Amino acid sequence: MVKEVAGSTNNSGIAGVILGIMSLGTLLSTFVPALVFAIVGLIFSIKQKRVSSNSWSKSGIILNIIAILLSIVFLVISIIFIQKNPSALSQLAQTG
Repeated sequence: MVKEVAGSTNNSGIAGVILGIMSLGTLLSTFVPALVFAIVGLIFSIKQKRVSSNSWSKSGIILNIIAILLSIVFLVISIIFIQKNPSALSQLAQTG
């Protein structure tokens, strides 16, 4: 017999984990949307932790923090690369 506690759903935690996975999946192709997914996922995970601290909230927080840190690292690497190779942007624009 399964008991359901009123008001304790895992919807925010599950959404946080899904957004964390999406942010890690999109990280290599486009890191700016990955950062947005990770921030929104972190908000959902923290919201779930406040309602009911469970494995969904913990997993979501960990995934989204990792995604945020990796997004920032990729952003910094991209900025450094563009500063050292200013012609790379024009070559990229010419190729399509």
